[in-house]
Parts: sequence; structure tokens; C-alpha cells
Amino acid sequence: MDDHAEQATERDSSTVATLAALPDVLTVDEVAAWLRLDRKTLYRAIARDEFPPARRIGGVIRISRSALLHFLSGEGRISSSRQRR
Repeated sequence: MDDHAEQATERDSSTVATLAALPDVLTVDEVAAWLRLDRKTLYRAIARDEFPPARRIGGVIRISRSALLHFLSGEGRISSSRQRR
């Protein structure tokens, strides 16, 4: 295995370990940090319905880890009718 393949494998293993360490329910700040996004960027995506895993509970936004992973796997993509044009 070459160096790049080994690094990718290590990175994938690290990502899986990191995902397993996340709580079942996440805050916007936690998700933004994990995705390496500015929190304002994530809040804007949520406001535009571009981030389906987010759920508003009263005045608080929470994101379930399983819904986040489902979305990121590509299975939870927004339909083209919901995408902003």
C-alpha cells in the first residue's frame, strides 16, 4: 500500500472513531465544528431548508447523529424541488 492509501485509511478510521464519539443529539455549533463550517453558514443552510437533519424544538435547533450521517452519505439529499434556484 502506498503512503497516500495508508493516510486515507488512517483518516477514514479516525473519522469513524470521531463519529462514534459524537453524542446522539448535536447542537449546531458541534455539527458546524465537525463539518468545518462557520456556524453562520450552517444556520443559513438550515433557514433555507438546505440541511434536512436539523430539527427545531421550541427555539432550539438540534441535529441527530443518525440523521446527519444519513444526510452525509447522500441518502438524505434534498430533492431538486426543494433546492434553492
